[in-house]
Amino acid sequence: PQTCTSAPPATTFCISSVLVEFGDIPLLMRCAMWSGDEDRVQILGTAGQIVVPSAFFCAPGAEGFTLQVGEQVREVPVPVVNHFTEQADDLARAVLFGDPQRYPSTDAAANLAVIEACLLSARRRERVLVVPPPTAEAAMTAVSTTLLSGHGSHSVPSTH
Repeated sequence: PQTCTSAPPATTFCISSVLVEFGDIPLLMRCAMWSGDEDRVQILGTAGQIVVPSAFFCAPGAEGFTLQVGEQVREVPVPVVNHFTEQADDLARAVLFGDPQRYPSTDAAANLAVIEACLLSARRRERVLVVPPPTAEAAMTAVSTTLLSGHGSHSVPSTH
């Protein structure tokens, strides 16, 4: 993403809307802490939509997604897996055997840059440029700084 525009939550339900721009392609998302178990993902396009009933769980009844193109609608099954176990197993393989992780740390850093831009946009009430850290080392520095800001002089030990 290149920019984020966010509004602060309007109510005690902490509901917020964010516009994320990928060049000339916009993404509008709503997020909330207490929104009646609503964790559905809906992706709308010019020719159809994709609906994922649960963004976080493959619970019974949420084992796939719906793909609609024009008037044609089809259900696309996705196997039920425990994502937390998958992530732990992925990390274990990386630590024990040196396997590459499915998602590199730079992916997490890029996500953090978007979240930080959204928060800054909400505070300033203006459009904010997303600037992801350029390297894995810079990414870890950004994560450490974010996690430790406001907590005195603590530091994260170097892995070198």
